Amino acid sequence: MHSTTEKSATKSWPPFIPVLIRLFRVLVILVVVLFVGYHIADQILWRQLQQQREVFRARFGAVDFRDFVPKPVEPARDAGRIYGYATHLIDKANEAHGDWSVYEALVMGPSMFDKRGSRDDATLPTAEELDVKVQEKMAALAPAFAVLREAEGLEQGVLMHFSELGKRPAELEHMRDIAHCLAAKAIVEARAGRMESASAWLEAGNKFVALLGKHPTLAVHMIRVGLVKVNFGALQHVLNATSSMPDLGPAYLETLDRIADPATFTRHMVSEAWNGWPAGESHSTRLQYTMQLLKMGELTDRILVTLKDSPTTNVAADLQKIEHEAIDLNFVLYYYPPILIPAYVRAVESYFDIPICRDLSTIALSLRAYKIAQGSYPDDLEELVPRHVASLPVDPYLGVPYRYERIGDGFRLWRAGAPPRSREREIHILQ
Repeated sequence: MHSTTEKSATKSWPPFIPVLIRLFRVLVILVVVLFVGYHIADQILWRQLQQQREVFRARFGAVDFRDFVPKPVEPARDAGRIYGYATHLIDKANEAHGDWSVYEALVMGPSMFDKRGSRDDATLPTAEELDVKVQEKMAALAPAFAVLREAEGLEQGVLMHFSELGKRPAELEHMRDIAHCLAAKAIVEARAGRMESASAWLEAGNKFVALLGKHPTLAVHMIRVGLVKVNFGALQHVLNATSSMPDLGPAYLETLDRIADPATFTRHMVSEAWNGWPAGESHSTRLQYTMQLLKMGELTDRILVTLKDSPTTNVAADLQKIEHEAIDLNFVLYYYPPILIPAYVRAVESYFDIPICRDLSTIALSLRAYKIAQGSYPDDLEELVPRHVASLPVDPYLGVPYRYERIGDGFRLWRAGAPPRSREREIHILQ
């Protein structure tokens, strides 16, 4: 009996069991610490994000897309019907006479008319064939032009449609169609020598640009960027079609001034990013997104600071540095900064075409005023200062002067370089 009791008393656990128990305790403590620390970090970063949003709101007066949506204005209903009817007429003309490439050819040359990308001149329409196509299309659009001319309340109508834009994204196509209508009408009138009418339609296009500027969506901004480029081409046609100063008045350049602000454009893009905050995500995902948005906010703020310093600095180099820094975060912050920041940079590069077109338009109009006063174009742009222009503008993207060359009775005006994703801007006046 004694020996049996002694044997059972000396019985013990295997040596690795206590070690496993201690490791389990350490693991539990570590999990608890990580869980608590994770939630503390989440709350700290979340508060930082909210503070950043409040700073953003105080700085720009808005944080997300909903802060920008225009309220319906009375009397919007009748104007909205007019607007809708005009777009209906444009759609009918498109069905009967093809798409808008005829106007791209009108503004940018016949090569734009060839959708196959061929540069073989034999495959492209001649100037006479293009004129016939333009005349056919303009005749088909005559009812739409008549409606738009009578639509004094068009602004309220467009705003009413904008307020419903999320439900009807097809309206963006109608925006572009009307933009092409207005600019093409100016070019056609100029080619026919009807300069007063051409100037009126060109100014109507500029008013439409200003109207689009009241709505912040990225798609609408890109449409108004395109409209400014088309108007830029229309201006060149107007200048080439007359030997006197076109009666555009200050409104033409004032409109471009109002929208030539890449910082405002970037602000709208950031606003839409805030509005895209995912709802109903898990707590761990929220922490990750918070980190991404905080870093994205920091990089975006640096873009805004860079744009604010323009044109005294080389914006191109500064934006490229920010873009590379965002891409390097790819394996740290998942996808928000590495994807959205480069997208911001690309959009801003395209948007710089607006102040560039504004500057070139200012110089071109000043050159025409100089010729009217002196009888010929100057040999150097410095001769425009100070009588025709207070100071010569500088390329806001590259921080360098614009280039000018007198050619016979005309001139060529262009920029020293171009954003890597944007076509070079140029004005070539023949007389």
